Amino acid sequence: RIESADRDRLREAERLRRFADDASHELRTPIAAIAGYAELYEAGGVEAGPGLDRAMARIGEASDRAGRLIEDLLALARLDREIGVSRARLDICALVADIAEDSRISTGRDIQFDAPDRAMVDGDGVWLRQAIENLISNAVANTPDTTSIELVVRRAADGVHVLVVDHGPGIPESERERVFDRFARPDSGRDRASGGAGLGLAIVREVVSSHDGEVQILETPGGGATIKMVLPIAVEL
Repeated sequence: RIESADRDRLREAERLRRFADDASHELRTPIAAIAGYAELYEAGGVEAGPGLDRAMARIGEASDRAGRLIEDLLALARLDREIGVSRARLDICALVADIAEDSRISTGRDIQFDAPDRAMVDGDGVWLRQAIENLISNAVANTPDTTSIELVVRRAADGVHVLVVDHGPGIPESERERVFDRFARPDSGRDRASGGAGLGLAIVREVVSSHDGEVQILETPGGGATIKMVLPIAVEL
């Protein structure tokens, strides 16, 4: 037992080391961009006018990327401590309806919602909201502005299904498991244009797994990606 515990400890230490290395690498790029443009300006290499405007825009973009990465890292750290602390029976249909309404306003996108009257699960509403919002952000970042995004809730024999359906480039079947790994981004280029660090879907998997559920990626009929969360149905009281 001592040997097994020691091996587990070493594996966890190695996992944390790799995670820290990956996080440092991801943060280094936007920070280097900010520093580079600042040094260029201080050296007189950027004059007032269009050149300065471009430099300030790039600094802003790099700052936003670093900020999003830091927020995702903080979310993962909180997830390890907090998940499961605030479990309660909740109507996932009502939660997804609220998220759809908020997302229409915040993204300006056509977000459709389809669900039964109610579907009860035992869950942490804060973290389930985070997971679903991450899926919407992923769909928004990887689809044309003119396409709709659908949020669908269905009751099924194996649990409550929550689907986020997009009509973008999709995700090749060979990459569908890997995109849930931390800092993973598809080779197809999905997520690259948006500057995503590859943590959003990792957070989704952690949240769903902590709720004894599962998440998978399907192909949207006609093209695109459908990400399906399956959550256990709450036991009737």
